[in-house]
Amino acid sequence: KYLHHNFICVLLNDLFGIQVRSGCSCAGPYVLDLLNINDETADIYAKFITANENNRLGEIPKIELMKPGFTRFNLSYFASDEEVDYILNAVEFIATDGWKFLSLYTYNPKTAVWRARSIASQDSLSQYHSLQMISFKNGTMEGNPEEQQIKLFNSDTPPLITNISSNDPIEEARLIANKIPKYVYENIDFRNDPPLNIPDEYKDFIWFAIPKDSIRKIVNDVEQKDSKAVPFRPNNDN
Repeated sequence: KYLHHNFICVLLNDLFGIQVRSGCSCAGPYVLDLLNINDETADIYAKFITANENNRLGEIPKIELMKPGFTRFNLSYFASDEEVDYILNAVEFIATDGWKFLSLYTYNPKTAVWRARSIASQDSLSQYHSLQMISFKNGTMEGNPEEQQIKLFNSDTPPLITNISSNDPIEEARLIANKIPKYVYENIDFRNDPPLNIPDEYKDFIWFAIPKDSIRKIVNDVEQKDSKAVPFRPNNDN
């Protein structure tokens, strides 16, 4: 499976300070051709986007996260060679090791927003603000942040980044990636992540990896690495 384009955008920003745009299937036929999605498959994904939120059991639910898309960035003609190399190296790092960071993030199926599970301390950006918080029910524009706010940070989880000092963000990202397996094994519980609630007959259309996929692999690798060898093995020569 692929990394979700919105997750890639967040990770490029969080690790490297690179702001990119998350493209989605709003460009119609061009996107379907780019992603090699046929019309029949496109119709199914369209239902995930346009479905009624009160669908009955077994029907396709409305899940914005299921919408296919891609991450896009521009290299300016006046950018220095160092800047271009930095961006390309960051993209290469995400393509190679970005899946490891999935375990440090979670998602909102309805908004397709990805967020870090925790940070070292609270800051002013403790809420994700969206136009979905605005209501016109009373004839005027009113905000309702208390009802639809999304808490970004969970201070109950200990911070991952400790004793990492590097002037190179890419080297720092590598050091963080090396710390992830032990940290995830000891601290992360994905069982509270929001379920996708996709009917069995449509589960093959899940095109992106989710945190529990990464966590299960990491935990399995850690347990295999830490497993003790048996004290003896029967002789197979006879």
